[in-house]
Amino acid sequence: MDSRVIGGRYELDPLFRCRGGMGEVRFGVDKRLVRSVAVKSIRVDRLPDGKSGRELIQRFVRESRITARLEHPGVPAVHDCGTHGDQLYLVMQRVEGCPVSTLLDETEVPVA
Repeated sequence: MDSRVIGGRYELDPLFRCRGGMGEVRFGVDKRLVRSVAVKSIRVDRLPDGKSGRELIQRFVRESRITARLEHPGVPAVHDCGTHGDQLYLVMQRVEGCPVSTLLDETEVPVA
């Protein structure tokens, strides 16, 4: 996601970007509500399952709506979703913490 502002209201932090195989997560600010957010984006052109762009967008929106209904302390709240160019984005509650890799380095996790 190259633009600094998406959806007319989410200003993305140019310094924080965590990339994955099909997308990325960036920190940002919701300029309308003045709160920190995490913005997850997925590139339609990188998805390998052969679905059409329109079908992927419909599936993404459906999954976003389902996730937005979840209320649990271990699940970040979903605030918004949309499209930006050829990318789908999901705006979520920004959760402060440390990377999972740090926890794994400090804690013994049982195999079970």
